[in-house]
Amino acid sequence: MVYSRLMRLDPDTCYDALLSRNRRFDGWFFVGVATTGVYCRPVCPVKPPKAQNCSYYPTAAAAEKAGFRPCMRCRPELAPGHGLLDLSGNLADAAATLIEDGFLNTHSVEALAQRVGVTERHLRRIFGAQFGVSPVEFAQTHRLLMAKRLLTDTALPVAVVASTAGFGSVRRFNDLFLQRYGLNPLRLRKGARASADGDMTFPLPYRPPFAWDDLMRFLAQRQIDGVERIDAQGYARVVELPNRNGNGGNGRVAGWLSVAHVPQRFALAVTVSPALTPVVPAVLARVRRLFDLDSRPDVIDAHLGELASGSPGLRVPGAFDGVEIAIRAIAGERLAATHEGTPMLARIAERFGTSIEGAPPGLTHALPSAATLAALPPSSLETIGVARDTAQGDRVARTRRRRRHARARTDGAARRDACRAARAARLRRTRGAVRRDARDGLAECVPGRRCVASRPHRTRPCAIIRAACGALGAVARVCRTARVAPSWRCVAMTPAHLIPSPLGDIAVRIEDDALTGLYFVGQKYFPPVAIVTEADALAMSPLARKVAEEVAEYFTGTRETFSVPIHLRGTAFQRRVWKELLAIPFGELVTYGEITERVGLPMSGARAVGGAVGRNPVSIMVPCHRVVGASGSLTGYAGGIDRKRALLSLEGAGFERGAHHPVQQALAF
Repeated sequence: MVYSRLMRLDPDTCYDALLSRNRRFDGWFFVGVATTGVYCRPVCPVKPPKAQNCSYYPTAAAAEKAGFRPCMRCRPELAPGHGLLDLSGNLADAAATLIEDGFLNTHSVEALAQRVGVTERHLRRIFGAQFGVSPVEFAQTHRLLMAKRLLTDTALPVAVVASTAGFGSVRRFNDLFLQRYGLNPLRLRKGARASADGDMTFPLPYRPPFAWDDLMRFLAQRQIDGVERIDAQGYARVVELPNRNGNGGNGRVAGWLSVAHVPQRFALAVTVSPALTPVVPAVLARVRRLFDLDSRPDVIDAHLGELASGSPGLRVPGAFDGVEIAIRAIAGERLAATHEGTPMLARIAERFGTSIEGAPPGLTHALPSAATLAALPPSSLETIGVARDTAQGDRVARTRRRRRHARARTDGAARRDACRAARAARLRRTRGAVRRDARDGLAECVPGRRCVASRPHRTRPCAIIRAACGALGAVARVCRTARVAPSWRCVAMTPAHLIPSPLGDIAVRIEDDALTGLYFVGQKYFPPVAIVTEADALAMSPLARKVAEEVAEYFTGTRETFSVPIHLRGTAFQRRVWKELLAIPFGELVTYGEITERVGLPMSGARAVGGAVGRNPVSIMVPCHRVVGASGSLTGYAGGIDRKRALLSLEGAGFERGAHHPVQQALAF
């Protein structure tokens, strides 16, 4: 699960989401109820509390630090997380991912800091700034919630639950559970579910919709016989993972799992074999990454526009670990033209992987580990049909083991090592590689430089980059539907002039003799632009000067309409929404529902409309600040609620919430 920066939660927006039980907010915040002492998910089925009794927290750990215990109805441990494009602090997020994988079960915070490449003091500072808790408090909450899930969904003994969740002793587990949650762990045993054969089933909720059939078709095309099985019942595979808890023996643990879609519960049902009991937390975390369960389909579909009309809820599949990506990169990509890639992987698993017994039909072996591959001589790979130069890539596994980067960079880094080790000129990036690089946070656009994820020899059009980089789902859809060169490069930053305003500096972007951007500096979705220095201020184009004049006249109250040419760049759907924004008169308010009707969508499309409104590139002149909630609430604004309130006050627009906050002083020159 990947987290976003500690956010300033708007109480009105959060309470509206709680009243509507809107699933797109599930996992984005938690509600602490003062009268009951519990914290809930926004989709909790119980009767909503009064607004004055609610407080809001970005993470479960922050809610527990404030003294709240988890709700037994909505079960906060089941909430979806945040996708990698929500990533705002690479180091803190990488540390959180390692904690969820059990790193602090056997290591200290100092070792965690060394793993992510910073000092312990700096890690504590950035972690607290992002999550509102220390790494140890974060780890304790994660262990407790995992133990709560094991107690609720399985019949495992309490001692096994404590060890699997990462606690060093049963006594410490009982004491902390009683201290935090106010009850004995055995009380959760009522109604525990476990099948007769000992298999464990866990629900993994997601934010609907979910394009399950599309994802299954993608995985089926890349199925490794003996390791994976994709059929009408779902997805199943053999896994082998390191046992970091020390329970159930040391070393590695091998077993099988199966995943089925339960659309009526908006969840996947993950069945885990008893052999994987010691590594259940790691298994569930990797399943979430494999199926991209933490993505936000409302944002993705808004970016895709009409491309998503036939397949709402697209996901970008991940992988169980970097070693698997490396093996697929060498054996699969090299032989993709002859369709021999997956048979080669099946032979590698059968010859060198760990075999298991008692698995469902069709599952026999796990893929070999990095240590196993590192110990193999190249001649052994040649005997199963691997070309000699590809067989030399066994040193990739050694490189993979030596890497000390966090998981957020591990998978793609291992794949790049595999490509280098293969030393094959024809081994190029593929559409699948592009998707996985983006999925693992590696397709990082560095303005004016090539992307760090590749050394391209060809480029793709910048329009494709803008369409794809906005959301992970866009990468999947564009790569599947467009024939573009798979290697790509970021374009240089567009220069922008700064103009002053009572609400802060505004960046003006001019391209092709038209205004393409008008952003408050530092606002949400602020683009990569090169701010023009004072020395170059005299070079401001006549159009930029005209923009500055009309903006100044707007803030002095002498201008209600604008005459500068505007070119709006975005998806077809976004441009439709922005065109409706241009039609809103000065000083009037329109709701998101009304905009939804005007663009010809049912009311269920209001979320997509809200996403397009939020990404309006030309503030003020394309008046997205005039769009409010159905009840008259201000809801959100990319430049901040205070700026939205100020702009509406300047125009004399009436609105329900926040109208008692005068801002005329800030608007006075």
